[in-house]
Amino acid sequence: DNSASRTNYVALLLTALLRHRYKGTKPLGAFSGNMPQLGKTLAVKIVCIIAEGHTGTPINYSSNEEEFEKKIVAAIRTRDILFIDNVKASTGRTIESASLEKLVTASRATFRILGTSENLDRDNVILTCVTMNHARFGPDLISRSLPIEFYREETEESEPQKFSIQDLEAWVVEHRQQITEE
Repeated sequence: DNSASRTNYVALLLTALLRHRYKGTKPLGAFSGNMPQLGKTLAVKIVCIIAEGHTGTPINYSSNEEEFEKKIVAAIRTRDILFIDNVKASTGRTIESASLEKLVTASRATFRILGTSENLDRDNVILTCVTMNHARFGPDLISRSLPIEFYREETEESEPQKFSIQDLEAWVVEHRQQITEE
């Protein structure tokens, strides 16, 4: 039972719905689990569906800050949800990124566009979500995040998480209007 994570997830859903009213500082959705296939990615896809009507396209994390910033810019040119999926923590490194810190705190999203001398400059209504197992975020990122933890007792068989609704993603798409109206 993790009531803090449930509360943080509801807060993240509300933030996604109200993101256009409050430009600037928004918490990082920090989804962590103790093993694969617990539903972290699905939880972020649901945030994306509720906010934008589709699951979005996740990007990969890179510890090379310049390369990572290029990925961020490409993603936020057309979307309001930055979805960084399945960050690998196998190296034991802490996730730190000046670009992510700027994105979750600045009132405007301003980054240089790759291959041009122009900047992407837009109101920062962007919500950032990161999924990983055994997450380790740097102090600046974790202090700006809503931690959402998934945990299951380890067993020999690592089966995907089961839900009472068989295809939860499709169900949320079908009922999005009712959910957002509620």
